[in-house]
Amino acid sequence: NSLEISPFNKNLILTAGQDGCIKLFHLLKQAPLREWEPSPEKSRSQQPIISAISAARFSPIRPLVFAAATTTGLVYLYDLGVSKSVPVSTLEILNSGSKNHQEERNTKLPSITGLAFNQKQRDLLAACDTNGEIHIWRLGWNLSNKQFTENTILDSIAEVDVTSE
Repeated sequence: NSLEISPFNKNLILTAGQDGCIKLFHLLKQAPLREWEPSPEKSRSQQPIISAISAARFSPIRPLVFAAATTTGLVYLYDLGVSKSVPVSTLEILNSGSKNHQEERNTKLPSITGLAFNQKQRDLLAACDTNGEIHIWRLGWNLSNKQFTENTILDSIAEVDVTSE
């Protein structure tokens, strides 16, 4: 559904898939370097529902941070410096058409169609949805301020043996 090249390493590509997976690829490898499938939601019958990932974006400030949005109104924030396997935060859009909190929980949320980190005001993340609304979140200090060793860690993730393929 979307892809983006890392602003910190031109060989890394982040993809968002209809299959509910976020994948990190190296340009010279066919198989993904890493793959994430955010926790599926539970239906009323407690059966897992896999949500398509509609957008994925690298942070323009933090080399190890990226966000991924779903067609069910969720945004997952990943920080590979904290966890290489699970999101560090899950954000949910608010359904402005509902009149109260209980109605909001029972109403299907619109699909998120795009994500954008703010490059100038680095603690802001925005998403747009199928209702034509824009949602903005303020990120915490840890997600919006570069850590000292991040580029080195990202380079080690991107190191691949291209002779093995």
